[in-house]
Amino acid sequence: MIFCRKMAESIYGEDFNIHFTNGGAAALFESLILIGNDLPEEKTLRELIDYLQYSLDNFGYGCRFFDIENLPDDLNFKHLAEYARLINLFCIDLTKADTKLEVNISWDFRSRMDWLTRLMNLYLLIEKQLAKNGVEIPPQNVPLSPDEAVTVERQRLLAVYEKKKNRLEKAERVKLLEKIVELKERETPSTDISILEPFYWEYIELMDETFPKEKQLAVWQRFLEIQTQVGDEEMIRLTKEMLEGVEKL
Repeated sequence: MIFCRKMAESIYGEDFNIHFTNGGAAALFESLILIGNDLPEEKTLRELIDYLQYSLDNFGYGCRFFDIENLPDDLNFKHLAEYARLINLFCIDLTKADTKLEVNISWDFRSRMDWLTRLMNLYLLIEKQLAKNGVEIPPQNVPLSPDEAVTVERQRLLAVYEKKKNRLEKAERVKLLEKIVELKERETPSTDISILEPFYWEYIELMDETFPKEKQLAVWQRFLEIQTQVGDEEMIRLTKEMLEGVEKL
C-alpha cells in the first residue's frame, strides 16, 4: 500500500519508500509549479498547479504530500497523470548541470542524483497506481549519462534493499547486495574507496560457510584494501586474521 504519513515528508510503496526532509515537499511543489507554468495552458494542468500552490500556502511542513492511492477530493487520475508528467520533466531538467529551477537547493551532482532517484521512483509508484485503475502514462524518458545511470540504479536498488532485506531469503538478499556493491564500486574513485566500508560490512555479515572460498577471499581482500585506506590499525589486523583463516580452508 502506498500512503503518506502526515508528520513526515514520506511516501511508502510496496518495493521502496521515498523520503524527503521537512522542506523537501515544498521544494518539489515549487519546482513542479515553475515547470507547469512554462507549459501551454490546459484545464487539468492548471487545476493541479493551483492545488500544489494551495498546499504550499495552507499546509505546514510534513503535510504537503498527498496520498496517490486515495486522492484528495480536488484531484482525480487525470491530475495524477499530469503530476507524473511534471515529475518526468523535473527529472529531465535535473540531468542538466545548469538546471534553472530557482528553489533553495544547491544542485551539485550528488543532490541532483539523490533527487533524480527519488523522483524516478515516485514516477514508478504513480505509473503503477494509475495502471491499477486503467490509466496508462508514457514510460519515463530521462536521458541519463552512463555515470548518472549507475548512481541512480545503485540508489534505487539500495532503496529496494532497505525496504525488503528482512523479508528476502538469504540468497536473494545476497544477490541484491552484490549488485549494489558492484554498482558502488563502479561509481567510486580509487582514491576514496573508504566510502565502500558500510557496503562490505553488510556483505561480510551475510557470509557463511556456504559461500565459495574464492568469493570469501575476494571480499576479505577488498575489505583489507578499504581498511588500509581508512587507517584503522586494529581493523587491519583483524581483517588480515580473517583473510588468513579463509586461506586455510
